[in-house]
Amino acid sequence: MGKPTYFSFTSHNQRFSINATYIDEVFALPEIMMLSEASPDILGAINLRGVLIPILDINISLGATTSDYHLSDSVIVLNQDQLKVGIIVNAVHSLETASLEEIPTESLNHPALANLRRKQMIAGLVQDAHNTLILQGPEQWLQYIEVQQVISMASLLETPNQSNVSLQPSSTDEDNLSQRPIFFPQATVDERTILHQRANNLKQSLKSPETQNVKTLSVVSLGEQLFGIDLEVVQEFIEISNLTPVPCCPPSIVGNLNLRGDVLTIIDIRSLMNLPLAPISQKSQAIVLESDGITAGVVVDNILESMFLLNPSEIEPSAPTTEDASHQYLSGMATYNNATMGILDLAKVLTQGDLIVDEVA
Repeated sequence: MGKPTYFSFTSHNQRFSINATYIDEVFALPEIMMLSEASPDILGAINLRGVLIPILDINISLGATTSDYHLSDSVIVLNQDQLKVGIIVNAVHSLETASLEEIPTESLNHPALANLRRKQMIAGLVQDAHNTLILQGPEQWLQYIEVQQVISMASLLETPNQSNVSLQPSSTDEDNLSQRPIFFPQATVDERTILHQRANNLKQSLKSPETQNVKTLSVVSLGEQLFGIDLEVVQEFIEISNLTPVPCCPPSIVGNLNLRGDVLTIIDIRSLMNLPLAPISQKSQAIVLESDGITAGVVVDNILESMFLLNPSEIEPSAPTTEDASHQYLSGMATYNNATMGILDLAKVLTQGDLIVDEVA
Protein backbone atom coordinates (compact mmCIF):
# COMPACT_ATOMS: atom_id res chain seq x y z
CA MET A 1 0.00 0.00 0.00
CA GLY A 2 1.49 3.35 -1.02
CA LYS A 3 2.15 6.22 1.31
CA PRO A 4 -0.61 8.84 1.54
CA THR A 5 -0.06 12.26 0.01
CA TYR A 6 -0.30 15.37 2.16
CA PHE A 7 -1.15 18.90 1.03
CA SER A 8 0.80 21.59 2.86
CA PHE A 9 0.04 25.25 3.44
CA THR A 10 1.01 28.14 5.71
CA SER A 11 -1.30 30.14 7.93
CA HIS A 12 0.14 33.00 9.97
CA ASN A 13 3.71 31.70 9.82
CA GLN A 14 2.72 28.16 10.87
CA ARG A 15 3.09 25.28 8.41
CA PHE A 16 0.23 22.76 8.22
CA SER A 17 -0.43 19.58 6.25
CA ILE A 18 -3.57 17.54 5.66
CA ASN A 19 -4.26 14.37 3.72
CA ALA A 20 -4.69 15.45 0.08
CA THR A 21 -7.80 13.28 -0.34
CA TYR A 22 -9.73 15.91 1.61
CA ILE A 23 -8.79 18.77 -0.75
CA ASP A 24 -11.66 19.79 -3.03
CA GLU A 25 -10.33 23.00 -4.59
CA VAL A 26 -8.21 26.09 -3.94
CA PHE A 27 -8.94 29.68 -5.00
CA ALA A 28 -7.98 33.26 -4.17
CA LEU A 29 -9.55 34.87 -1.11
CA PRO A 30 -12.99 36.33 -1.95
CA GLU A 31 -15.30 38.62 -0.01
CA ILE A 32 -16.81 36.64 2.88
CA MET A 33 -20.29 37.05 4.31
CA MET A 34 -19.86 37.40 8.06
CA LEU A 35 -22.24 35.33 10.21
CA SER A 36 -22.68 36.67 13.72
CA GLU A 37 -25.07 33.81 14.55
CA ALA A 38 -22.54 31.07 13.83
CA SER A 39 -20.06 29.36 16.12
CA PRO A 40 -17.07 31.57 17.06
CA ASP A 41 -14.87 29.17 15.10
CA ILE A 42 -16.73 30.00 11.87
CA LEU A 43 -15.66 33.32 10.39
CA GLY A 44 -18.43 33.44 7.79
CA ALA A 45 -19.53 31.80 4.56
CA ILE A 46 -19.34 32.12 0.78
CA ASN A 47 -21.65 31.18 -2.05
CA LEU A 48 -19.71 28.56 -4.01
CA ARG A 49 -21.72 27.85 -7.16
CA GLY A 50 -25.01 27.84 -5.24
CA VAL A 51 -23.75 26.04 -2.11
CA LEU A 52 -23.20 27.88 1.18
CA ILE A 53 -19.68 27.01 2.35
CA PRO A 54 -18.62 27.80 5.95
CA ILE A 55 -15.25 29.58 6.15
CA LEU A 56 -12.79 29.21 9.01
CA ASP A 57 -9.66 31.14 9.87
CA ILE A 58 -7.58 28.32 11.31
CA ASN A 59 -5.54 30.86 13.25
CA ILE A 60 -8.66 31.84 15.22
CA SER A 61 -9.65 28.19 15.66
CA LEU A 62 -6.28 27.54 17.27
CA GLY A 63 -6.59 30.33 19.81
CA ALA A 64 -5.67 33.68 18.25
CA THR A 65 -8.02 36.61 18.81
CA THR A 66 -7.49 38.49 15.52
CA SER A 67 -6.16 37.90 12.02
CA ASP A 68 -4.86 40.05 9.19
CA TYR A 69 -5.86 39.27 5.61
CA HIS A 70 -4.31 39.99 2.23
CA LEU A 71 -5.42 39.75 -1.40
CA SER A 72 -2.74 37.10 -1.88
CA ASP A 73 -4.42 34.78 0.67
CA SER A 74 -6.23 31.67 -0.53
CA VAL A 75 -9.17 29.51 0.54
CA ILE A 76 -8.77 25.73 0.62
CA VAL A 77 -12.07 23.86 0.42
CA LEU A 78 -12.09 20.55 2.31
CA ASN A 79 -14.68 17.90 1.52
CA GLN A 80 -15.66 15.03 3.80
CA ASP A 81 -18.72 12.94 2.95
CA GLN A 82 -20.14 15.83 0.88
CA LEU A 83 -19.82 18.21 3.84
CA LYS A 84 -17.59 21.10 2.79
CA VAL A 85 -15.71 23.74 4.73
CA GLY A 86 -13.19 26.36 3.60
CA ILE A 87 -10.12 27.51 5.51
CA ILE A 88 -8.20 30.74 4.87
CA VAL A 89 -4.45 30.29 4.34
CA ASN A 90 -1.60 32.64 3.49
CA ALA A 91 0.23 30.35 1.06
CA VAL A 92 -0.18 26.91 -0.51
CA HIS A 93 2.84 24.69 -0.99
CA SER A 94 3.53 21.26 -2.41
CA LEU A 95 2.12 17.76 -2.23
CA GLU A 96 4.26 15.53 -0.01
CA THR A 97 4.21 11.82 0.75
CA ALA A 98 4.50 10.41 4.25
CA SER A 99 3.48 7.36 6.23
CA LEU A 100 1.52 7.57 9.44
CA GLU A 101 4.57 6.16 11.24
CA GLU A 102 6.48 9.28 10.21
CA ILE A 103 3.97 11.54 11.99
CA PRO A 104 4.93 11.61 15.70
CA THR A 105 1.53 12.05 17.32
CA GLU A 106 3.21 11.94 20.74
CA SER A 107 4.62 15.35 19.85
CA LEU A 108 1.27 16.81 20.88
CA ASN A 109 2.98 17.41 24.20
CA HIS A 110 5.50 19.66 22.49
CA PRO A 111 5.65 23.10 24.24
CA ALA A 112 4.82 24.81 20.95
CA LEU A 113 1.30 23.34 21.18
CA ALA A 114 0.68 24.26 24.82
CA ASN A 115 -1.68 27.15 24.05
CA LEU A 116 -3.79 25.45 21.37
CA ARG A 117 -7.49 25.59 22.26
CA ARG A 118 -8.59 23.11 19.63
CA LYS A 119 -6.19 20.14 19.91
CA GLN A 120 -8.76 17.80 18.42
CA MET A 121 -7.91 19.40 15.08
CA ILE A 122 -4.27 18.29 15.28
CA ALA A 123 -2.99 14.77 14.62
CA GLY A 124 0.64 15.49 15.36
CA LEU A 125 3.70 17.57 14.72
CA VAL A 126 6.51 16.72 12.31
CA GLN A 127 9.74 18.11 13.67
CA ASP A 128 11.11 19.15 10.30
CA ALA A 129 12.49 22.51 9.17
CA HIS A 130 8.97 23.97 9.41
CA ASN A 131 7.68 22.18 12.54
CA THR A 132 4.68 21.18 10.43
CA LEU A 133 1.39 20.54 12.23
CA ILE A 134 -0.62 17.66 10.76
CA LEU A 135 -4.35 18.28 10.75
CA GLN A 136 -6.79 15.52 11.58
CA GLY A 137 -9.24 14.50 8.91
CA PRO A 138 -12.14 16.97 8.74
CA GLU A 139 -14.52 14.39 10.16
CA GLN A 140 -12.71 14.86 13.49
CA TRP A 141 -13.65 18.51 13.80
CA LEU A 142 -16.38 19.44 11.30
CA GLN A 143 -19.11 18.47 13.75
CA TYR A 144 -17.34 20.31 16.53
CA ILE A 145 -17.43 23.65 14.69
CA GLU A 146 -21.14 23.23 14.00
CA VAL A 147 -20.94 23.39 10.24
CA GLN A 148 -24.52 22.20 10.01
CA GLN A 149 -25.59 25.43 11.70
CA VAL A 150 -24.24 27.32 8.70
CA ILE A 151 -25.70 24.89 6.18
CA SER A 152 -29.13 25.61 7.68
CA MET A 153 -28.67 29.26 6.67
CA ALA A 154 -28.81 28.36 2.98
CA SER A 155 -31.81 30.66 2.53
CA LEU A 156 -29.31 33.52 2.60
CA LEU A 157 -28.26 32.51 -0.90
CA GLU A 158 -31.67 33.49 -2.23
CA THR A 159 -31.95 36.79 -0.37
CA PRO A 160 -30.94 39.80 -2.50
CA ASN A 161 -27.98 41.85 -1.27
CA GLN A 162 -27.20 39.41 1.55
CA SER A 163 -24.84 37.00 -0.19
CA ASN A 164 -22.02 39.42 0.60
CA VAL A 165 -21.55 42.43 2.83
CA SER A 166 -22.59 45.52 0.90
CA LEU A 167 -19.67 47.61 -0.29
CA GLN A 168 -21.69 50.84 -0.30
CA PRO A 169 -24.39 50.64 2.41
CA SER A 170 -27.48 52.77 1.77
CA SER A 171 -28.56 55.44 4.21
CA THR A 172 -31.21 53.06 5.57
CA ASP A 173 -28.41 50.72 6.64
CA GLU A 174 -26.43 53.31 8.56
CA ASP A 175 -28.18 52.64 11.86
CA ASN A 176 -27.24 48.96 11.67
CA LEU A 177 -23.76 49.42 10.23
CA SER A 178 -22.05 49.48 13.61
CA GLN A 179 -23.67 46.14 14.47
CA ARG A 180 -22.89 44.45 11.16
CA PRO A 181 -19.57 42.56 11.14
CA ILE A 182 -17.36 43.43 8.18
CA PHE A 183 -14.81 41.08 6.70
CA PHE A 184 -11.31 42.50 6.20
CA PRO A 185 -12.16 46.01 7.51
CA GLN A 186 -8.65 47.27 6.72
CA ALA A 187 -9.11 46.63 2.99
CA THR A 188 -8.92 49.59 0.64
CA VAL A 189 -11.74 50.44 -1.77
CA ASP A 190 -9.80 48.81 -4.63
CA GLU A 191 -9.18 45.68 -2.56
CA ARG A 192 -12.86 45.43 -1.65
CA THR A 193 -13.78 45.70 -5.32
CA ILE A 194 -11.45 42.79 -6.12
CA LEU A 195 -12.76 40.68 -3.23
CA HIS A 196 -16.33 41.36 -4.33
CA GLN A 197 -15.59 40.39 -7.94
CA ARG A 198 -13.94 37.16 -6.80
CA ALA A 199 -17.02 36.32 -4.73
CA ASN A 200 -19.27 36.96 -7.73
CA ASN A 201 -17.09 34.70 -9.91
CA LEU A 202 -17.39 31.88 -7.37
CA LYS A 203 -21.19 32.10 -7.43
CA GLN A 204 -21.31 31.15 -11.10
CA SER A 205 -21.96 27.51 -11.92
CA LEU A 206 -19.25 26.02 -14.11
CA LYS A 207 -22.08 24.73 -16.31
CA SER A 208 -23.99 27.99 -16.53
CA PRO A 209 -24.18 29.92 -19.82
CA GLU A 210 -22.18 32.74 -18.24
CA THR A 211 -19.16 30.49 -17.65
CA GLN A 212 -19.36 28.05 -20.55
CA ASN A 213 -16.85 30.01 -22.62
CA VAL A 214 -14.66 31.60 -19.96
CA LYS A 215 -10.96 30.88 -19.69
CA THR A 216 -9.81 29.67 -16.29
CA LEU A 217 -6.29 30.83 -15.48
CA SER A 218 -3.69 30.57 -12.76
CA VAL A 219 -2.18 34.02 -12.28
CA VAL A 220 1.52 34.22 -11.39
CA SER A 221 4.20 36.87 -11.19
CA LEU A 222 7.77 36.95 -12.48
CA GLY A 223 9.53 40.06 -11.30
CA GLU A 224 7.13 42.93 -11.90
CA GLN A 225 5.26 41.11 -14.68
CA LEU A 226 1.98 39.19 -14.39
CA PHE A 227 1.20 36.10 -16.45
CA GLY A 228 -1.90 33.95 -16.84
CA ILE A 229 -1.57 30.20 -17.42
CA ASP A 230 -4.47 28.10 -18.69
CA LEU A 231 -5.62 25.96 -15.77
CA GLU A 232 -6.10 22.99 -18.11
CA VAL A 233 -2.31 22.54 -18.32
CA VAL A 234 -1.65 23.13 -14.59
CA GLN A 235 -0.96 19.95 -12.65
CA GLU A 236 0.04 21.29 -9.23
CA PHE A 237 2.06 23.90 -7.34
CA ILE A 238 5.34 22.87 -5.70
CA GLU A 239 8.32 24.27 -3.81
CA ILE A 240 11.69 23.82 -5.47
CA SER A 241 14.16 21.75 -3.44
CA ASN A 242 17.05 19.33 -3.99
CA LEU A 243 17.67 20.39 -7.58
CA THR A 244 20.15 18.39 -9.63
CA PRO A 245 21.92 20.48 -12.32
CA VAL A 246 21.63 19.24 -15.89
CA PRO A 247 24.87 19.64 -17.91
CA CYS A 248 25.05 20.94 -21.48
CA CYS A 249 21.69 22.68 -21.32
CA PRO A 250 20.66 26.31 -21.87
CA PRO A 251 20.52 28.57 -18.78
CA SER A 252 16.72 28.43 -18.89
CA ILE A 253 16.85 24.82 -17.66
CA VAL A 254 17.43 25.15 -13.93
CA GLY A 255 17.76 21.43 -13.18
CA ASN A 256 15.87 18.26 -12.32
CA LEU A 257 14.15 17.25 -9.11
CA ASN A 258 12.52 14.10 -7.83
CA LEU A 259 8.75 14.57 -7.68
CA ARG A 260 7.33 11.50 -5.96
CA GLY A 261 9.64 9.16 -7.86
CA ASP A 262 9.45 10.92 -11.24
CA VAL A 263 12.13 13.19 -12.67
CA LEU A 264 10.76 16.69 -13.24
CA THR A 265 12.69 19.29 -15.22
CA ILE A 266 12.50 22.81 -13.81
CA ILE A 267 12.72 25.68 -16.28
CA ASP A 268 12.97 29.46 -15.92
CA ILE A 269 11.24 31.37 -18.71
CA ARG A 270 12.46 34.82 -17.68
CA SER A 271 14.95 35.00 -20.55
CA LEU A 272 12.17 34.22 -23.04
CA MET A 273 10.10 37.04 -21.59
CA ASN A 274 13.02 39.49 -21.59
CA LEU A 275 13.16 39.52 -17.78
CA PRO A 276 16.39 39.39 -15.74
CA LEU A 277 17.28 36.00 -14.31
CA ALA A 278 17.02 35.60 -10.54
CA PRO A 279 18.64 33.07 -8.19
CA ILE A 280 16.63 29.95 -7.29
CA SER A 281 16.35 29.25 -3.55
CA GLN A 282 14.86 26.48 -1.43
CA LYS A 283 11.77 28.68 -1.00
CA SER A 284 11.27 29.25 -4.72
CA GLN A 285 8.00 28.03 -6.23
CA ALA A 286 7.12 26.33 -9.48
CA ILE A 287 3.98 25.34 -11.34
CA VAL A 288 3.98 21.83 -12.76
CA LEU A 289 2.58 22.00 -16.30
CA GLU A 290 1.72 19.41 -18.95
CA SER A 291 1.25 20.45 -22.56
CA ASP A 292 1.40 18.32 -25.71
CA GLY A 293 2.87 15.40 -23.78
CA ILE A 294 5.64 17.50 -22.20
CA THR A 295 5.71 17.92 -18.41
CA ALA A 296 7.88 20.53 -16.73
CA GLY A 297 8.00 22.79 -13.71
CA VAL A 298 8.06 26.54 -14.47
CA VAL A 299 9.67 28.81 -11.89
CA VAL A 300 7.43 31.64 -10.59
CA ASP A 301 7.93 34.31 -7.95
CA ASN A 302 4.38 34.30 -6.61
CA ILE A 303 1.13 32.46 -7.27
CA LEU A 304 -1.45 35.22 -7.07
CA GLU A 305 -4.57 33.26 -7.95
CA SER A 306 -5.08 29.59 -8.71
CA MET A 307 -8.49 29.95 -10.42
CA PHE A 308 -9.18 33.25 -12.21
CA LEU A 309 -12.16 33.39 -14.58
CA LEU A 310 -11.58 35.53 -17.65
CA ASN A 311 -14.08 36.37 -20.36
CA PRO A 312 -12.43 35.81 -23.77
CA SER A 313 -13.86 39.14 -24.95
CA GLU A 314 -11.51 40.84 -22.48
CA ILE A 315 -8.40 39.36 -24.15
CA GLU A 316 -6.52 41.70 -26.47
CA PRO A 317 -3.79 40.73 -28.96
CA SER A 318 -0.22 41.16 -27.77
CA ALA A 319 1.48 43.92 -29.73
CA PRO A 320 4.76 42.79 -31.35
CA THR A 321 7.76 45.10 -31.26
CA THR A 322 11.14 44.91 -32.95
CA GLU A 323 12.90 45.19 -29.59
CA ASP A 324 10.90 42.56 -27.75
CA ALA A 325 10.32 39.09 -29.19
CA SER A 326 8.55 37.78 -26.07
CA HIS A 327 5.13 38.49 -27.62
CA GLN A 328 5.44 35.28 -29.66
CA TYR A 329 5.03 33.31 -26.42
CA LEU A 330 1.83 35.15 -25.49
CA SER A 331 -1.64 34.32 -26.76
CA GLY A 332 -2.92 37.72 -25.67
CA MET A 333 -3.11 40.36 -22.98
CA ALA A 334 -5.74 41.06 -20.34
CA THR A 335 -6.31 43.09 -17.19
CA TYR A 336 -5.92 41.57 -13.75
CA ASN A 337 -6.57 43.70 -10.66
CA ASN A 338 -6.03 46.89 -12.69
CA ALA A 339 -2.66 45.62 -13.98
CA THR A 340 -1.68 44.23 -17.39
CA MET A 341 -1.31 40.44 -17.59
CA GLY A 342 0.21 38.44 -20.42
CA ILE A 343 -1.44 35.10 -21.21
CA LEU A 344 1.24 32.50 -21.83
CA ASP A 345 1.10 30.12 -24.77
CA LEU A 346 2.68 27.17 -22.98
CA ALA A 347 2.80 24.96 -26.07
CA LYS A 348 5.12 27.49 -27.74
CA VAL A 349 7.11 28.08 -24.56
CA LEU A 350 7.88 24.39 -24.10
CA THR A 351 8.43 23.43 -27.72
CA GLN A 352 9.77 26.54 -29.42
CA GLY A 353 11.58 28.33 -26.62
CA ASP A 354 14.92 26.55 -27.09
CA LEU A 355 14.32 24.76 -23.82
CA ILE A 356 14.74 21.22 -25.23
CA VAL A 357 12.69 19.98 -22.30
CA ASP A 358 11.70 16.86 -24.21
CA GLU A 359 15.35 15.82 -24.53
CA VAL A 360 16.30 16.06 -20.88
CA ALA A 361 13.13 15.12 -19.00
